[in-house]
Amino acid sequence: KFTSDTEKYIIESNLKKIVFLLKNRNDLLRKIINNIESSVRILKSNIDFYDINKAGFAIDIVQDAQEFILNTFFLSVQMNTNIGNKFTTINAVIENPNLNPYLEYFKEKIDSGFFENINYIMISQPFNMQTLASFTLAFLLKKHTNVKVCIGGNYINRIKDSLIKNNIIFEKYFDYILTGLGEESITDFALYTQGKLTPENVAGLIYRDKNEIKANKPQTFLNNIEKRTNISFEGINFKDYIVPEVIIPIQVSKGCPWGKCTFCVFHEGKTKYQITKAEQIVKEIEYLNKTYNITKFEFVDECLPPQYYYEIANEIIKKGLNIQYYGFARVENGFTTEILDKMYESGFRLFEWGYETPSKRIIEIYNKGINSEGREDVLKRTDMSGIWNHCLTIIDVPFQTIEEELYDINYYKKNQNLIHSRQLSIFGLYKNATIAQNPDEYNMTNIKDKGDLAISLKYERKDKEEDNKNLSIKKAEQELLNEYKNKAWRVLLKMVDEYLFLYTTKYKKEELLSLKRTDNI
Repeated sequence: KFTSDTEKYIIESNLKKIVFLLKNRNDLLRKIINNIESSVRILKSNIDFYDINKAGFAIDIVQDAQEFILNTFFLSVQMNTNIGNKFTTINAVIENPNLNPYLEYFKEKIDSGFFENINYIMISQPFNMQTLASFTLAFLLKKHTNVKVCIGGNYINRIKDSLIKNNIIFEKYFDYILTGLGEESITDFALYTQGKLTPENVAGLIYRDKNEIKANKPQTFLNNIEKRTNISFEGINFKDYIVPEVIIPIQVSKGCPWGKCTFCVFHEGKTKYQITKAEQIVKEIEYLNKTYNITKFEFVDECLPPQYYYEIANEIIKKGLNIQYYGFARVENGFTTEILDKMYESGFRLFEWGYETPSKRIIEIYNKGINSEGREDVLKRTDMSGIWNHCLTIIDVPFQTIEEELYDINYYKKNQNLIHSRQLSIFGLYKNATIAQNPDEYNMTNIKDKGDLAISLKYERKDKEEDNKNLSIKKAEQELLNEYKNKAWRVLLKMVDEYLFLYTTKYKKEELLSLKRTDNI
């Protein structure tokens, strides 16, 4: 029995999708079943993974398998898309087993005694797609146990104003919300749970005092960013990961050294920029290298400055570490030939550049704080050093003209030996981005909120007649995609950028540029 027309519509429509998949893709399903185990072995192999034809085939099989799993267990995707943006919708379906795919799993965990002898649970939620799962776990713990639930994380920081306004959230879901930088405030929270601190002395803590919701000022600056401990991976089986070599993420900074890009909300909350000394970070890398024999690392900071990379490179060379690593940066003139050569010597192999677009006017609107005309020289110097240029680009920008779109496409097409690979992201209008304050100036109208728990907004282009791209743009885009199609980097990025990085550690840049998949069918 359906409890509502909405429930009936969602379930019936998705069951039809599953039936269609199974009826019309029998051969593909058979191919997945016959090849999934060997494909996983290929992606874990130190030899087969680096054969682009074998890797490409395995990637296709794993992706197809994921598609079947996600379509079969459709509620996971459906609920996160249609329910996760609004608290009222989450609240309405939280106890409905037909609409909440997480309900049974978490209930079984609670009934099994998994949470016995636990007084507090901390949930960290970095992404909005996890909202229904987070709320379900919190709801069940609050209903069936005496566990106190505290939630935090990047996404929670971005929707905290909506959470504060809703008293029901504290009645049914969370006892505490922890905002701001958590490295030190979580220690204070632990002291509070032991009765050694009062709640008003825990930075960033949001809690209910009788019928009043109180919100402490969040911590935006770590008192001792150098106070770090070595990461322990005891009990983790690295062989479970679908990679031939494990890549360990390293975060060295807080905030952003620029923090003024108009489209970005990374610096939301005005966290002050801090960075750990290069000497200490390399000591941590040395520890991981010697303790777990790890040789691959990723700096996950959104942006690191040239001088810092130079200091890291010098420390790695001084210690004689045989490692490879990669990271993010802005295309700054400060990346000189001397710095780039030193980075390559130390094992740096791939830049994830915040490139956005070749169009000068758009870059100026984005307020990147760089010399847009000097970016090509930076990419040339990086190319000469042997480092791979992977450029993060934004497409479907509402305030970009047709002429600028064509310029971008042609630029990418002509400079494939300079922009070695690209990641394409659709323009998003985030609630607290500078551009969102005056969307009318940027060719956007009819702005609508996606929901109180959403971090982005819906919009329409003012020039609706240009919404449908003209034939010249469609043709140019398709030609460029056809040129990209079987290139090794394009095949690898169908999964994750870590795969591309691993290839840059095995192949010289020129070899990887010419490497193509030849068995693509």
